[in-house]
Amino acid sequence: MITSLPPQVTKEAIYTSQEACQILGIHRNSLRKYVMKDLLHPKRDKLSGRRVFEGRELSRFWYARIN
Repeated sequence: MITSLPPQVTKEAIYTSQEACQILGIHRNSLRKYVMKDLLHPKRDKLSGRRVFEGRELSRFWYARIN
């Protein structure tokens, strides 16, 4: 279940999948499911190729789930 507290993020900052899970208060499998359902939109880190999430995207997702 997603946290009831608004995410404390910087809009321009980049967060790893693990950090995104901690910020949103969800399990990594839930994060994966939200991405697969196209509810949460990650970016790719140019150096590592890993999924990362912008702070503004985490905030947008949280507000959409709460309302």
